[in-house]
Amino acid sequence: METLTKIVKRTEAKLSHICNGQAYFRIETDKHLYQLEINCLDEEWKNVDIFPKYKAITLMRWIRASIEKKDDKFIMLI
Repeated sequence: METLTKIVKRTEAKLSHICNGQAYFRIETDKHLYQLEINCLDEEWKNVDIFPKYKAITLMRWIRASIEKKDDKFIMLI
């Protein structure tokens, strides 16, 4: 897995799908493809519009939290 800086620098997070209140974003770097899962039912997401694309740096706090927790919400696909 690449460093957080390399993952979010000049990359785009594209909405893959939404299922059971979870939004799944794909982030492609030069070397890898990652998937980020965000719980849309969390309090802070209740009044947020979900767009099909974000700058990956916009989602950095969720990426960082998942990397630190070592949970399955941010995974390397390729």
